[in-house]
Amino acid sequence: MFVSSSFTGVLSGMIAELRLKTSSSAGKAIVVMDAGIATEANLQLLKEKGYDYLCITRSMVKNYTVQDSSSEVTATDRENRKISLQKVSSGG
Repeated sequence: MFVSSSFTGVLSGMIAELRLKTSSSAGKAIVVMDAGIATEANLQLLKEKGYDYLCITRSMVKNYTVQDSSSEVTATDRENRKISLQKVSSGG
């Protein structure tokens, strides 16, 4: 899937709106997105704005470590396929 660079501008607007609707006293919002939106530019934008994010990747994550305090969470999708989630950190 190709996502044009103009989408970064749209994401920037959505992030500004999210900032208005979330309170720092209530905790920080986590942005959840699919692989088509998770471009390097968009991930960098989220980092610059101070947001954590969760996204799927279509390629293997390289150079990552599972965080010691992280436990695996398992869910299923609409087609009853197993999805496993665990917090990791990767090169930066």
